[in-house]
Amino acid sequence: DAGEASFKLSVGLTAVKVVLSRAELTSRVQKMRRGWESKLEDLQKDVNAREQFEDRVKQLRDDKRKHMLQMHHGVDYLQRNMSMTLEGYSDNKSEKMIRQADKSKERHVKAVEIQQDLEKQQEQQGIAWLNRGEGRRRERELQEMEDRQREERVERQRQWLIRLPGPGFA
Repeated sequence: DAGEASFKLSVGLTAVKVVLSRAELTSRVQKMRRGWESKLEDLQKDVNAREQFEDRVKQLRDDKRKHMLQMHHGVDYLQRNMSMTLEGYSDNKSEKMIRQADKSKERHVKAVEIQQDLEKQQEQQGIAWLNRGEGRRRERELQEMEDRQREERVERQRQWLIRLPGPGFA
């Protein structure tokens, strides 16, 4: 016997007040503000989330590698270039690089020494230029002293000849 049934439903909605502690409130605000920092913090706390994240990253890397292989017709240029550079760095090459670095350092040291010598020379020239008047005065004084000494010598010779009894001519 199929009977009919009728129901009367009444639903009442009221506002619910959620009370959060200060710590919970700051945590929510930081999550909204910081973005990647809060996600990183969550990954560090939750081991499962971290494993899922690492799996996702690995999957994305594999997909990118497959896409690059597909684009370059199966040639992995990244791997090829890496192997070529590793092969190129043999012991001889590293020794050569060390020697080149040493030579470069020696050239740099020589250049610094030459620059310092030039700066000293320029400083000495500048001091000489500033003291050029004093040098000229010293030269003039030396010349005057030599002239005075020469005059005194000539005067002494003259006096000596005057005082000397000369041989008599009769």
